[in-house]
Amino acid sequence: MYAGFPPITTRQFCYKKIPIEVANDVNQELIRARNMFGTIGIIETIRSDQRVVARGAFASYNPEERALLLRPKLGRMAATAYFLNAPEGWFSTTSPFHGYQHEIGHALLYYCESILPFKERLNLTCELDAYRERMFIYSDEGFNSLSEYAAKNYKEMVAEAIAQIMDGSAGSVAEQILLILRGVGMYYNEALVKLLRMKTDWVRVNDILLRILPDGAFTP
Repeated sequence: MYAGFPPITTRQFCYKKIPIEVANDVNQELIRARNMFGTIGIIETIRSDQRVVARGAFASYNPEERALLLRPKLGRMAATAYFLNAPEGWFSTTSPFHGYQHEIGHALLYYCESILPFKERLNLTCELDAYRERMFIYSDEGFNSLSEYAAKNYKEMVAEAIAQIMDGSAGSVAEQILLILRGVGMYYNEALVKLLRMKTDWVRVNDILLRILPDGAFTP
């Protein structure tokens, strides 16, 4: 289990114009992500959107709308073919669920960035971008262990890593990226405990610590 992030709830899921099997697949991956990471990131809306087609994409995460946008009327067979027919090594997996897992990765990264103060958020961005340069510019390890698409920028690198982790085929690059992200969860929990220690007149810190799992995941 790759826990380590504070939880967030989801709402306003609309599967109109989306085949039932695709809706079920998306729900399945959201549940798996929540079980693995403790959160699915910031996803407030799921719906079909023609803009995804215009971009030639399989799916898209829009942080401004906090929405997971799906290609209208794209069935499970088409979803499977989309990744199986991609050039070898272009994506981090060939799973038919890769697109949903990838966009969940974007939502998770956006969540990590949004809960950090400016300085810590900048540090996270710089650390991820520096790691991307080491793996893709100064070596071929990123291409060999993750994917070509991950080389585009640090956001795509994180999304590809999350998809590979959810697929159960994570390599060393994906594991290191998750380790960097888990620092956000640790920062969040440490900040929360410090805040509660200032209120020991009505809160016992040990009671709060019992809600933090051994691996650092804060439970709902």
